[in-house]
Amino acid sequence: VQAFAEYARTPRLALHYGDLNGLINEVLDLYRGDEAKIRFHTRLAPDLPPVKIDSGRIRQLLHNLIKNSHEAAEGGCEVTISTGEVRDGGLAMVELRVRDDGPGIPEDMMGRFFEPYVTTKPKGSGLGLAIVKKIVEEHGGIIWAENPPGGGAAIVIRLPVGHGQARDEGAPGDRLEMSEEYLDAADQGDEQQAGRETT
Repeated sequence: VQAFAEYARTPRLALHYGDLNGLINEVLDLYRGDEAKIRFHTRLAPDLPPVKIDSGRIRQLLHNLIKNSHEAAEGGCEVTISTGEVRDGGLAMVELRVRDDGPGIPEDMMGRFFEPYVTTKPKGSGLGLAIVKKIVEEHGGIIWAENPPGGGAAIVIRLPVGHGQARDEGAPGDRLEMSEEYLDAADQGDEQQAGRETT
């Protein structure tokens, strides 16, 4: 009931230009000492432009994505959180990727992964990712899920830099190209990135 109430409500956003990287680090600090045993890797692009966000809603988005990754793994898991700046013509956007090392997303669920009550887990409300999508749309962004090479699942979110208009959920053919700097950082490997582990 509480999850449905959260999904159904339409909060008044307290938007401000914020540092997404800083917000990510704040959320990850809360997981230090957590018994869930999630290992975090961060690949946060330096000089990321500020985006207009409601910090409380974005914190909730991050918590929901981390919880979803942990529950999908049914045990200890690794979660990699990446940020970068991308462009679609003249439109600058900030990209957030949350990837886990779980079983991935069944192909028959890919097109409805963010719909209410759709879940691959025996427990849970089935509303966590629907709430994530709603938060992204509140911020004028786009979101999709994918099974990246190497296994696991990834949720990809793009938020406009500055003022942006809401856009439909992106299809693979409509995705933006990441900058060369962002791709190079992603290819360097976990050993060169800042890792966090909770116990």
